[in-house]
Amino acid sequence: CSLGELVVPSHDAPTTPKQPHLVYPGIPSKMRVMYVSSSASPLPSVKYWKTNESEDTAQVALGTSATYDQTQLCEESANQVAQNLFRDPGFTHTIEMDELVPDTRYTYRVGNDEHGWSDEHNFQSAPNVPRTVRFVGFGDQSFSQAGKNTSYYVKKEIEENGSEFTLHFGDLGYALGKAWVWDRWGSMVSPGAAIAPYMVTVGNHELDHTQGNDPSGEEAFNPWWWNNGRHASNGECGVPTFVRWGSAMPNDNHGGGGNKMWYSFDWGNVHVVMMDSEHDWQIGSNQHTWLDKG
Repeated sequence: CSLGELVVPSHDAPTTPKQPHLVYPGIPSKMRVMYVSSSASPLPSVKYWKTNESEDTAQVALGTSATYDQTQLCEESANQVAQNLFRDPGFTHTIEMDELVPDTRYTYRVGNDEHGWSDEHNFQSAPNVPRTVRFVGFGDQSFSQAGKNTSYYVKKEIEENGSEFTLHFGDLGYALGKAWVWDRWGSMVSPGAAIAPYMVTVGNHELDHTQGNDPSGEEAFNPWWWNNGRHASNGECGVPTFVRWGSAMPNDNHGGGGNKMWYSFDWGNVHVVMMDSEHDWQIGSNQHTWLDKG
């Protein structure tokens, strides 16, 4: 299959690319794209090129795939296969676009020649100099009608007013242990998240738990005065959030990012700090030490 003969089969096929979304890794010459499909073979890939040039000039990058099963989730009801609470999430693929010219429009497709390629999406690479920035920020959504309206207006804001990234401060889709919600919410936010970086952190409905270990390696944060011993993620303990979104967030030299859901990045004249309310942020904690260094 040549670049001029892209295979774009039915998007209903489980192997085709779904839910594409962008994540900014904190370096203006890079952008990460994640998407979901049912197969990790052949390797996930992205073709990307400057929007004002031909697709024949596209660069190609290969990525990695990750998944999870019910044994990695901490508690009931998220780890229960009965009643369709847990179901196979397929694979989340992460690919990094590199050698981007800062502050430049790019077009991309994700997929591979065997299973087909996504539709084209456009984005603006990050600036490498200070300048005025417009962005979207909000918390709490779910996949209710109000949540659908939010996603509609995020996309509209990006396309019509030039917002360059979106910050979602936790309480994302409110899956509450129901695995299928992640796919519904991911599909709902994708139209806006595929055209501008969509930067998330966790809320109590993604991470709060009382048993087991979450992906951060940190101890669960459940003092009596915080969540009153509840497990508001219904046992998810951050695993779906981390695999589907968080693993691509920026790393830094002070202990943020990586397997943490606290991180920071610069975009133009804005320094963004994303904190994780569901792990200890008090004086002496790892998160407070990171914040103090930053």
